[in-house]
Amino acid sequence: MIKKGRLISRNYAANYFNCTPETIGKWINELKEEGHLIKYSRSLQKYCYENPKED
Repeated sequence: MIKKGRLISRNYAANYFNCTPETIGKWINELKEEGHLIKYSRSLQKYCYENPKED
């Protein structure tokens, strides 16, 4: 959902996956610990997956 730009909020994902927003937060943190570059964009008001820039 994040890579496709569909994760708007933790509440939205919690309803989709039938769990709590806290669980979604834990999953996002686990993905970050695995090395995924996930950030919440306030201007876009959704979670975004950042591709690392290759030099």
